[in-house]
This record gives sequence, structure tokens and C-alpha cells, in this order.
Amino acid sequence: MSESNKKKSNKIWLFLLIYTVLAVCVTFYLINRNSNNKSLELGEKEEIENHENNIDFSNIQRIKLTDKYYKNNIEIKEKYKYLGDIIGYDEYENKPRYKVMVTFPEISGLKNKQIQNKINSEIENVLDELINKNEINDKQIESIFISANVDGNFSDVISVSIYKTIYFSEEKYEFTENGVSFRLDTGEKIKFSDLFTEDASIKNIISQSAYDNFSFEYGIYNNTDTLEGNMDDIDYSKMENDVYKIVYNYNKNPEIDFYFSYNSIIAIINNKMITIEMSKFYEYIDIYNLVFTKESLYENGDKEKINYVFGMPVFEGYQHFEKIDNNTFLGIYNPSLSYIENDEIYDEQYEETRKVIEKYKDKLISEIKTKEKNNKKAQIYNIHYIYTDENNNLTASGEKIEVDSKEFDEKIDEVYARASREKSGEAIVYFGGLYDEYDVYNIEISEKNEALEIKQTDMRSFYDI
Repeated sequence: MSESNKKKSNKIWLFLLIYTVLAVCVTFYLINRNSNNKSLELGEKEEIENHENNIDFSNIQRIKLTDKYYKNNIEIKEKYKYLGDIIGYDEYENKPRYKVMVTFPEISGLKNKQIQNKINSEIENVLDELINKNEINDKQIESIFISANVDGNFSDVISVSIYKTIYFSEEKYEFTENGVSFRLDTGEKIKFSDLFTEDASIKNIISQSAYDNFSFEYGIYNNTDTLEGNMDDIDYSKMENDVYKIVYNYNKNPEIDFYFSYNSIIAIINNKMITIEMSKFYEYIDIYNLVFTKESLYENGDKEKINYVFGMPVFEGYQHFEKIDNNTFLGIYNPSLSYIENDEIYDEQYEETRKVIEKYKDKLISEIKTKEKNNKKAQIYNIHYIYTDENNNLTASGEKIEVDSKEFDEKIDEVYARASREKSGEAIVYFGGLYDEYDVYNIEISEKNEALEIKQTDMRSFYDI
């Protein structure tokens, strides 16, 4: 064999040796990884089975999707704290801007002032822990903004989201997020495990939610900026690895940072925010049932329980909301009603709309009854836009939903509950989910010569346009 052939043969053997070693390493890694995954799954399954054997299921109160909640009857005032040097002045109000600005809520309206003061102090303490003297003196840091906001305020619990942003001189910034939540009956902090029923598989809920979150993140943001492309072409292996890490880190420390709103829980694990959509796991959500009291906790009593669980708190904005006969329900929305808090603009808008509704309500009810007297189905009228034009004639619009008259009372709650969970703006807008099951129509109401005319047209979903 020639010298060149020997060298060539040696290179081939060397390549095969390296390839074999790499293949063995990769195989070993995959076997070990699958073993870990399987161990995690088997361990979780065994843990759930052992846990369920010790549960008294008769004591678990399940949420139904048509259940209702009330907003807490407390006042929330925004307060400010400033630290460090003055770094400039506000160009509009000529007020000084400090290196560190902290905004935070202060609650009032609880009967028990000791509990109220305890909650307010705890919120301030959490924020004080985020203030670092070294950061205040660091010349590389231009400014620091810390903000706390009440995201959840219902069913005798509150939840506060907390954000900290450090802005550097070179236009870079660092962002961190956490939260703190309280029971209003005792002032005690709420733990992450408290948010779920005793029989909930929290790991499974986190795993599914993380997968949903990362599917969007990797499928959209990592694929293209134009939201185009074939989702089947995406490599999801990194995403699955990240989901595994989230569950692994939760196993190590189950009492994680979090905050919640009326429809979602933001779990913060390994510096990642995982959004848990509560309606997807509603049977295992215990937030709405966490506090039971015989007497109201509030100086001015409880607010009316009119909003549907996991839905937008828009029902306090309905000026008229009732069954007007055996087969017809009418809701009339006043968009400014939910925002009246010593605000002159909203007060004026509310009063104008209130007067229009009061003036035309009876006439509108009479006209609807006349129009629907021969309709064998029951109907839900939802009016969310109502005013008088320059000629003082009524103009209104909304939707009509036809349902089976035998199930009318049940369907009223179901329709409004489902609609309140749609991701819409003010009032209730019937897109998507309601088309599959109900006949939904646009309603236009106009006045001419003191007579009302109700026009009905088919409503089209986005998919039909």
C-alpha cells in the first residue's frame, strides 16, 4: 500500500472512531433524557395516585362556568416614592425626575383596619426589598422604575403584579417581574398551591400551559416576523426541552412567584412567565372559592355578584339587565358606568347615556315584545351602543341571540358567560364561539316620527368576511 493510501486509510479510521464515540454519547444522552422524562412522568403519576387516596372529594367545591363573582368593594389609590438624585425635570409639569421612582397601590375600605394596614405594609415591604443602594449609586445606571399594580381584585382576594426596570446609560435595560397576593379576610399572603383545588395536578397544569405558551413563542416569533410560514416546518425540540425545564424547576421549588387576574394566572418559573388560562382548567381553580365569610369585609358592604367567573368585569356597566317576558331578555350597556370614580368626563358621559336609556327603555321593551310575539324561539337582546342624534332621535345597536325557549333561563347565563370570556373591548361583542351553537344577528334600532324601527341582519364572523 502506498504512503498516500495509508494516510487516507488512517483518516477514514479516525473519522469512523470519532463518529462512533459521538453516536454512543448522543445515544446515551437520549436514553438518559428519556429515562428522566419517564421517571418524572411516572413519579408524577404515582404522586397523584397517592395524593388522591387521601382526598375527601366531598369537601371540594367546583367552579361552574356560569358561576358569578363580585369585585371587592375597596378603593385603590396610587402612591409614589422617589429616591436618589434628581436626573431631570418633567417637560410638561416641570416636576423633578428622580433616579428611582416607585409607584404602588394603597387600599382602603376594609372594616378591619389592622388587616388593611398589614396588607399595605406588606406591599411596601416587597417593593423596598427591590431597592438596591448599590444600584442607586451605580453611574452606569440611568434610572430605575418599580411599579406595583392590582391585577386581581375580586372574591375577597387581591393580587398585585410587580415590575422592576433598570435603564442603563447605553440604552440597555433589564426587566424583572414578580407578584404578591393576599386574602382580605385575614391579610395572609396567598401561596401558589392555594389557587388550585386539593385534587389538582398542578404540574400537569403548568406543563400544558408552558407548552401552549412556548408553542406561540417558537411557532410565531422564532419563525417569521410576518406571521407567515408553515408551522409544521418548525423544530419544536428546544420548546419541549424548555417545558421540561419549567416542570423540573417547579418540582424543586413549588412555591413560586405569581400573580393573577380574573381570567389568568401568571406563574414565574426560572425567569420565565407562564400564563395559565384559568377557564381551561376551571374544575381545578379555587381562587373564587378561597375565602368564605358570613359577614361583609367592607365598610360599604359587598358589591352585587353579577360578573361571570373568568370573564371580563363588564356587568357592572349594564344599566338595564333583566328578563322582560317569558321568552325575551334585554341587556342595555352604559359604557361609562364602570369608570365613574370622580371623573368629570365619565360622569358626564354616563349621565347623558343614563338619561337616554331611562327615556327609551319602556318604549324599546314594548317594541321588542311586539316584534318577537310570534317567534317560537327565545331571544336575548344585548344593546351596547345607544344615543340620540342631532334631531333627538334614538339610535342604538347590538346583537340578538336566539336560543331554545325550553332552556331559556339556563342559556341566558351560558350566553353571557361565554361572551364575557371573549377577548373583546368594552361591553360584550359576539365573535367566534357563539356562532357555532346559536343564531346571532346584528340589531340596528332607529327612531322616526316617534316610532322605533328594529332592523335585524345576519352577523358574520371574521371567518366569513
